[in-house]
Amino acid sequence: MSTPEAFLAFLNARIATKPDSPKPTPVEKMVAATPSLQRFIAIPKPFPVSFATHHYFGINAFEFTNAQGDKHYVRYQILPVNGQELMSADEVAKAKPNYLFEELPQRLKKGEAKFRLVAQIAAEDDVVNDPTVVWPNDRKLVELGVISLEAPVADNATAEKALAFNPLILLDGIAPSEDPVLLARPGAYAVSVGRKLAP
Repeated sequence: MSTPEAFLAFLNARIATKPDSPKPTPVEKMVAATPSLQRFIAIPKPFPVSFATHHYFGINAFEFTNAQGDKHYVRYQILPVNGQELMSADEVAKAKPNYLFEELPQRLKKGEAKFRLVAQIAAEDDVVNDPTVVWPNDRKLVELGVISLEAPVADNATAEKALAFNPLILLDGIAPSEDPVLLARPGAYAVSVGRKLAP
């Protein structure tokens, strides 16, 4: 969804849609009226073998400024160093509901999982303030570094509270775009983490 208000409307439509809801359901009505939802639904969503073997694509843009003052909008991509591994239909049918969460700690006991941190550079005419607009695949990619997962944190609740999944905790030279969804995320996540970790 391209705005916080539209995302809230989608969540409310999901809540209002029950197994016995008459057709078209609230969700079906919203999908029919929202081209970006139709595009998202049409995208294939294969099941990865592991969290460590999947591609991750950021949908929000950030403005990078270099030492010379040049500015570029980028979106992050996080790509497994050893490539993507997907499950077959038979493997998916046999997998447990939480297989991804169960598999990763066991994998990390055998060695770290590494990902390439990549920046996809926007062209001058690319839309940077709407997360529903996909940039073309031919946009320049710049390697930023490597992310290594070595082991689960000892206290997940404490780590979640400290991070709050806030996407606007940024380094010097990196600024948020004016994407309204991006700008709304810190407040929403703070409320979510507070409720989740409340006694």
